Amino acid sequence: MSDKIMDHYEVLTELKNSTKKDLEEANKLYKIAESLLIYNQKMWPIHLKSLMEKEQNSVTIFKNKYPSSVYALEELYEGSKEESVKLLKRFPAYFEKACKEASLDIDPTSRHPRYRVCNSFIEVEISEKMERARIFDREGILEEITCDIGAIIESLQFHKERLFGREFNGMKFLLNVYRQYEYLIKKEKMSKGDSIPIRKITTRMGKNIKEFRTDEFLLDISRLVRENILVIDGWKLDFQQTKDSKKGILLHGFEDRGYVGFITFKKEVSE
Repeated sequence: MSDKIMDHYEVLTELKNSTKKDLEEANKLYKIAESLLIYNQKMWPIHLKSLMEKEQNSVTIFKNKYPSSVYALEELYEGSKEESVKLLKRFPAYFEKACKEASLDIDPTSRHPRYRVCNSFIEVEISEKMERARIFDREGILEEITCDIGAIIESLQFHKERLFGREFNGMKFLLNVYRQYEYLIKKEKMSKGDSIPIRKITTRMGKNIKEFRTDEFLLDISRLVRENILVIDGWKLDFQQTKDSKKGILLHGFEDRGYVGFITFKKEVSE
């Protein structure tokens, strides 16, 4: 890709300072030019190509206002088209290399166009035709973005840190689940030890906990099981299965147990 557009950085300043005439148009052109610079610096050819095609009218206005930018913009567009074709043609090899460099593990059973990463908890699905990447986990879509590899890696690193880089206090989390369970048991006029749908627990936590995410809940409750942090105030967390995947959750690392549909706390029996 050409870096000659950098020679026209003064255009950005001129656009930014256009406060009297055609302010709305000037601001739009400024944002487009700024994005082109960023995508060029990050070497994201598909982002470049897509933006220039989407904003074709604005790019034409830009060329008319700043004739000195015409050659650079045309060269940038043609270069981005060429690089986009190369990237998509060899996507599996480039993506595997980028993940390795970013310390993102790919499940060895993954096959293009679908990849499982981060202990197989996050998945990436590539649409070459649409030039898009869907990034999702067991609780739904996380992002849908233009499928430049660098952009995908940035997204995966963000969600990896969000999901696996958080501080974890097992007893604090267990206490929170226990309190939600007690509240719902009382509200439903049920007895302690009865089962509550796990989605009712997550729904209530979503209403009462700021920035609550069900995928984080899934990982945390899976960690309780893995680390055997299950007993609080003499009551032990237990699970019951469901065949309905929409009403249950699949514990991370315990997929062979099937979907958890209900939770309960059973009185711990002293030996």
